[in-house]
Amino acid sequence: MRPTRFIIGATFSAVILAVTAHAEDAVGKVCISRISIGERWDANDTGARESSTFTVRLDKLAPILVTTNAAGVFTNLSLAGEHTVVIRLDGKPLTSFRFSFQDRAAHRRLWYNPFYGTWSLWDVHPGERCACPKAMPTNRAGSQRLDRKI
Repeated sequence: MRPTRFIIGATFSAVILAVTAHAEDAVGKVCISRISIGERWDANDTGARESSTFTVRLDKLAPILVTTNAAGVFTNLSLAGEHTVVIRLDGKPLTSFRFSFQDRAAHRRLWYNPFYGTWSLWDVHPGERCACPKAMPTNRAGSQRLDRKI
């Protein structure tokens, strides 16, 4: 085998491995913040209160309970296509929406505004401090509930 063919073959193999490794790293996550304590709920007409329990489901992953003491994170999400979020309040349907990571940050934060009773999904850019709970590393899509120690 000629040295030139060997170098070209080795270079091609290295590029394929690098692209594959990078593609495996290219996943998204959505962190869900705890419900704030001591906030005003004046314009909130959803029926939610500080003692309420929200259930957040992303696609077909296990739902996460969100309260003033519990939050969670959805990890290893595909950056391609749309994802569906369904939110329930004390077991009853509240809202649902779709989103994608296309042209957005791969790290997103879902948080609740008690005053208006609305949920917002914001980008978390590299270098920004994230208020998201710490997640255990895993290599497959999933959800993790993280409770506050009292």
